[in-house]
Amino acid sequence: MSDQTKQSDKSAAHTQDDPSELEALSPGQRAMIKRGQQVPPSSAWKRTVITLVIIVAAGALIIGLLPKGIFSDDLSQIGAGTPVAVLVYEPAHPTSIGVMDLMRAARRDNPGVTFLVATSGTPEGQAFIRHFNMPPTGALLFFDAQGQPGATLLVPDSVEAILAAAAKVVPQH
Repeated sequence: MSDQTKQSDKSAAHTQDDPSELEALSPGQRAMIKRGQQVPPSSAWKRTVITLVIIVAAGALIIGLLPKGIFSDDLSQIGAGTPVAVLVYEPAHPTSIGVMDLMRAARRDNPGVTFLVATSGTPEGQAFIRHFNMPPTGALLFFDAQGQPGATLLVPDSVEAILAAAAKVVPQH
């Protein structure tokens, strides 16, 4: 008999004698001991590795779901010579995140408009919301190059709607 088999037999016999150790085992391990089978060595390291893999995967998933394509919150660009669209943005609100996705697509299709955000949780964003009497999330307000308000979209539902509103503030050549 090998040393490892002897050690496992001693461990199994000891576990059968000590009820507190038996309670610490999984139901499958307890059943193995009752049938007289060897219980494999503890796999705590395997559980640790699996737990770490799950945590890393969940973190990657969460990061992957965050909005991409950062938009500036520099509202001083309004009236600075380029047409601007400002999204009233609440970071944790699904409506804002959805409109931001539409803005990202619209930005690709319309480089003549600068897309900005007024985050409702900041003093600047709150001042913008109050000044233009905007709802707290998801609205998009367009300004011409001189800073005059143009179209307002309350929670736009398509890239086409954003592009149509942007066309109203972009000078025609």
